[in-house]
Amino acid sequence: MTTRILAVAAALITGALTLVDVRIAIGAIAIGFGLYLTVSYPKKVFILFLLGYPLLSNLPRLSLGVLPAISFERLMVGLLTAEMLLKKGFSAHIKVHWSVTILIITLFMSLLYASIRSQHLVYSIQMMIDSYILPCMIFYIGLSLFYRDISAENLSWIFFSMGAYVSIIGIFEFFSHMDLFPQEIGLRETDLFVRSNGPFATSETFGLFLGLCLFIGAYLKKVGQKQWSGKEFAAVMVMLGGMICSMNRGIMISAIIAFSLPYLFRFRNRSKFLFGGFFLVLCIAIIFPYIEEIKFYRERIVIFDSIASRFSANWSAFAMIQDHPIQGIGLNNFYDFSLKSEYNLFFEDYTRPKTIHNAFIDVMTEMGLLGLLPFCGLLTVGGGYLLKCSRYGPDGSIYSISVMIMFVMPFFNDNLTKEAPSNYLFAVFCAAVLSSLIKKKEMAEQNDRNL
Repeated sequence: MTTRILAVAAALITGALTLVDVRIAIGAIAIGFGLYLTVSYPKKVFILFLLGYPLLSNLPRLSLGVLPAISFERLMVGLLTAEMLLKKGFSAHIKVHWSVTILIITLFMSLLYASIRSQHLVYSIQMMIDSYILPCMIFYIGLSLFYRDISAENLSWIFFSMGAYVSIIGIFEFFSHMDLFPQEIGLRETDLFVRSNGPFATSETFGLFLGLCLFIGAYLKKVGQKQWSGKEFAAVMVMLGGMICSMNRGIMISAIIAFSLPYLFRFRNRSKFLFGGFFLVLCIAIIFPYIEEIKFYRERIVIFDSIASRFSANWSAFAMIQDHPIQGIGLNNFYDFSLKSEYNLFFEDYTRPKTIHNAFIDVMTEMGLLGLLPFCGLLTVGGGYLLKCSRYGPDGSIYSISVMIMFVMPFFNDNLTKEAPSNYLFAVFCAAVLSSLIKKKEMAEQNDRNL
């Protein structure tokens, strides 16, 4: 009945809007069709969103003047959230501690306050929606669907296939020097095609997205206790190749640490890992004369420009923190403030960055302690839930921490809190883990009552 009412309403609205503007009517048809699919098949729409986001997010956005534009991801997430809120019976299974509620409210109040004080108001509000609000909505959607309809253990193929096709795009662009997504930054001319970014705006997001796909897929395989197939191994190798083409130092270091963790925690694998590490170092030492000639070494390792510019950006940020420790300077105001003489602490003759390149310093600078404390608090809560895997899901506990490391470590090298795609993926992972913990805890409590 609800679906029929929505269809009739969509038809009437579309007919009325056709008299005003045909383009608006076409948009209304698309929204009506999306609403119908969301109400009828929420699970399939959610999986479609996961698989299609990296490519479909590059579709043109419908501008609404001074309001945030309508895009594919905003539309789908909004419709799915509305559908999940209309479903009854799930919220009773979620018991949010009062301290977590305070952290969430404080963070969003700080974000809103920092956005209002931004010199780039519309852009800041859109960033707040995409990078913070939508990931929370995706977490709620995923939590509901994984708990009710989706078996997380059977969906590792989504992350392997998604990571593989995103990686293939980046590898192709890297070697062909063709930008397949010119409406985004693409292969940045300033890097002379040294760094690939696939369908995303930056190489940092590209590399982190691939790393999360890889480790989430491995985590789900471990929890499901299933054998690896040849296609999955091939997808992993393709993702590793894409991460190398991103030429991002922070992503590579965090991936190596995340990969090492499961081996270091198991004594029987430790000797194999140490032997493999020694063999790798030996190989690098032997071929080092050739490494010195590649672009990555010349432009990403030995060059001091990037390091100097980031140090000076941090010093400028610390000066801003001293003057605005509680409420910060406002979202996306760093570059404007850095032009002032008292904050112009940059090295001369080096590239001047427009961002801080450190997520924690970035949050502290722009949102102050009002933003940093709840931000770190929520990350700590998320890590606590992952540690509970050791009690209710021991097979995936170490791998879940690997995903956390892969997500958080790059924050020290880049302000990736403002890049939405990887936040979306991490929100899906947290939703899958938490829904699994809730179900296993309920089963354990039920078994205790039956004894």
